[in-house]
Amino acid sequence: MNLDHPVYQVNIYERLDEPAGAPEEQRAYHVHEWKLHDAEITEVLKWAEQKAGGGEYTVEVASVISDGDSHLLRLYGHNPNRGAEFNDPYALVSDDVILDPQWFISKMQGEDQ
Repeated sequence: MNLDHPVYQVNIYERLDEPAGAPEEQRAYHVHEWKLHDAEITEVLKWAEQKAGGGEYTVEVASVISDGDSHLLRLYGHNPNRGAEFNDPYALVSDDVILDPQWFISKMQGEDQ
């Protein structure tokens, strides 16, 4: 993975019409998934909002590969299939804690400094 060319994933959630007769809030969502690259995050966010047409969506970015694993880091939105308990806002650290991005990247790539 090239850190200068991130890969974004956009998921758009469409409420299912089934099961028939079930209340809408008890129906799951179908997920439409796109991978975007060679774009700036502002372009990705604008595209996702337009594509979702007012519906639920998330924008994620692939993390640095560490030990053969890469993860998606959520940048925007929430997955409505996960329920409200997973959608609480994140607690931010105090202003006196600063993460050095180069240290983080080197640790994710297994380099010692």
